[in-house]
Amino acid sequence: MENGKNKGIVTSRQCPYCGHHEVGFIDSEGVFHPLRPGMRIEVFSLAPSHVIPPDHQLQDTEEIKEYSVWIPHPALRNRILRIRYGVWIQKDQLPVEMNPVLYKVSYLNKIRLLIEKGAELPLAVVFDRFFTAPHLAGGTPEQITYNLWRDIEEIRRPVMAIERWLKSPDTETERELIRPFKPDDIRDKPPSEEEINSEFASLKLVEFLESLAL
Repeated sequence: MENGKNKGIVTSRQCPYCGHHEVGFIDSEGVFHPLRPGMRIEVFSLAPSHVIPPDHQLQDTEEIKEYSVWIPHPALRNRILRIRYGVWIQKDQLPVEMNPVLYKVSYLNKIRLLIEKGAELPLAVVFDRFFTAPHLAGGTPEQITYNLWRDIEEIRRPVMAIERWLKSPDTETERELIRPFKPDDIRDKPPSEEEINSEFASLKLVEFLESLAL
């Protein structure tokens, strides 16, 4: 901070002292500064970050080339469930038996990658549409991912469902995993590995969020 000035991106957090949500901004070093009455602010128009051409594909990034797609077998025959539960796993970790810790890390990384890829609308608009939480759109992709995980139950549900299924892969946990569908509803032909890779290469953030809303 120079001459009492600082720059950053407006966001919100849960106060570590009293637990209420407070609005502030995160500076270039990741430090949160709460906004207080009497503080002077200067607003700049933002470039349309996280807004991309509709035909942009995640496979165009160098990072995604280092990953393979993992999907739990109860979700394999349904596209919505594949989008909801499928995650990218680093190729140097394969073959590996999926476990709750690895899944959670991969799931959060999936959200980060989709945020980095962008959306056809500003993130604040997207988050307002799905969660009435446009304030969660501020910060780096990592910060946004953390805020979503912290504040939005719909974001956490797939990880909890997978964790229960991995620990006890029985009929009850499988039925919970495929909700709102029933076993008789899932009759699609399993896609090939090439089809899965193509599906996830073109996956968009909004599609993923729509899969959570069902």
